Amino acid sequence: MKTIYIHILILSFTLIFLGSCERKAIEVGELVPKTVTDDPSLPSFQLSDGTKLHLETFGNPDDPVLIVLHGGPGNSYQPYLAWQSLSEDYYMVYWDQRGAGLSERVPNSELNGPQYLQDLDEIGNHFSPEQKFYLIGHSWGGAYAAYYVQNHPDRVEKLVLLEPGPMNKTAMENTTGATMDFFSKELQAFLNNSDYLFPGDDEAADYFRMTSKFEKQSMEYTDTRQGFRCNYYLNDWRGLWDHSYTADFTTGIKDNYLNKVLFIVGTSERLGADYQKKYQAGYFHLYENQVFEIADASHYEIIDSPVTLQIIKTYLNP
Repeated sequence: MKTIYIHILILSFTLIFLGSCERKAIEVGELVPKTVTDDPSLPSFQLSDGTKLHLETFGNPDDPVLIVLHGGPGNSYQPYLAWQSLSEDYYMVYWDQRGAGLSERVPNSELNGPQYLQDLDEIGNHFSPEQKFYLIGHSWGGAYAAYYVQNHPDRVEKLVLLEPGPMNKTAMENTTGATMDFFSKELQAFLNNSDYLFPGDDEAADYFRMTSKFEKQSMEYTDTRQGFRCNYYLNDWRGLWDHSYTADFTTGIKDNYLNKVLFIVGTSERLGADYQKKYQAGYFHLYENQVFEIADASHYEIIDSPVTLQIIKTYLNP
């Protein structure tokens, strides 16, 4: 019943959206900010395959490298600039992942886990070729970070996970929230074959994703732009839509990554303390043998909580 209700609500929203936007009115940069492809003034980094990422660095390049992985899939690094003071001790690398935020929009075939592993490995090798780097991931970014460490345990010095997204089948099966129903495969298929998504129009698709978020998110945590196709195809690769839940980012982690991991959670119902302790934290060697809880902080509020930043600083600089 819940799924049907949400589908009806979204279809109603779609009709309203269509009524307010004519095809001729949707031009580059009109609904959402331009990506690095259309705005050369944005800070960017070009991968070896030619893909341009929205990427920005802060701090001294001679300091240890700290890479930040945003949530989504498809969001941007904008909310995580709250951690910029870490650049006093670390060379910080903020970037919008492939097809996400203000990075270049790429073919659907490039939006998958193995490609994301390659992207992060290339960024790490570029900015920290001789030394291990530090990694922070929030939400989907936390799952992504675990996936990378699972495959490259020798490249990451310290790992910070903030309410990471589900990392294996059991965790995915026990995740709740309207987003699972709203972004169902059937609804996506309908939207992709309707006039709502004009052929090849990422502007309209990304705008729709930005304006249809069900999870509570205050303005101060709003991204500059989100990648609709990025979200869909990464989650499709993980097996979320057909409920096959094929992605597993936890196998071998505890045996191969022996460093202590900082695990921070808030009080969100979907991915908060109870969920993380029951389904995810046990796969890691935990810093101080605990999961750090930020009181009365939602999934997004833990990002810029002063308590979160202080815990991270203490962990990185013991």
